[in-house]
Amino acid sequence: MSPRYRRHPAATERRVGGSLFLAQPGRGSLYRLNETVAALWNLLATPVTREEAVTVFRQAFPRVTAARLEHDVAMMIDDLLEEDLIEADGT
Repeated sequence: MSPRYRRHPAATERRVGGSLFLAQPGRGSLYRLNETVAALWNLLATPVTREEAVTVFRQAFPRVTAARLEHDVAMMIDDLLEEDLIEADGT
């Protein structure tokens, strides 16, 4: 079974104009999300698997190949995990 991912409870977000910024207390970094990662962040308000995220992005971008979307979603999730902005859902 694939893990479900969710926003890290300590991560904070701020919208400034049309931009979304994330911070993880204690890390000393601020992250500005592009529109695609911001869409994934919104999706992660409830826990989702990588496969579920890909399905949503396939509906939003029907002309992009499944392989490309799978790769892009995996990269976005891996980046957010690396920065401790999301976590695997333990529930």
